[in-house]
Amino acid sequence: MVKLSVSQRLTAMVGLAIMVTAMLTGLGLYGLSASKDSLHSVYADRMVPLGDLGEITKLMMDNRRLLRTALSEVEIDTSTKNAELVMDQKIVTKTADDIERNMKTIEVLWKAVMATEMTPKEKILVAKFAESHDKLVNIGVKPALIALRANNHAETKSRAVQARGLYAAASDDVDALTKFQLDVAREEYEAGNQRYETT
Repeated sequence: MVKLSVSQRLTAMVGLAIMVTAMLTGLGLYGLSASKDSLHSVYADRMVPLGDLGEITKLMMDNRRLLRTALSEVEIDTSTKNAELVMDQKIVTKTADDIERNMKTIEVLWKAVMATEMTPKEKILVAKFAESHDKLVNIGVKPALIALRANNHAETKSRAVQARGLYAAASDDVDALTKFQLDVAREEYEAGNQRYETT
């Protein structure tokens, strides 16, 4: 059996301590890196889209409100044989411009949401909202805008009523997507906590 001198034993113990420290430091840095990546993912892929979806919801509701306001600001035109409701042209123009601006903003926000990393389930929810929102815009809002710009109260009202059901479907779909974002953010948080506990 080889006898080690005191200096050799101390050198071996210091070397072992340095190796253990280096290994623990490496594990700690790995855990911090994983936490950083997780936090970035929560922010970039969940919280930013969540804010965009909230803004999309707000703008969709604003479009409904604007259309209802334009429909309520009317006068009765009795100059023809059949009296008809005529909307205030200044309000009609401003409302149509505001709705079109909101639609363009929604389009920009939606492109930002589409540019994020998505889970397979999220892709399904995104496709569902894209379809219902497309129907709302093309079957409800755009035809209502055409009637609104023509100052045709009856047609605008008819299109607004039709858009109401389409809005409800799009609203339900964006709400489901919003809830999903929150659920995934919570799961990422819990996974980060789990990594912390095991590091």
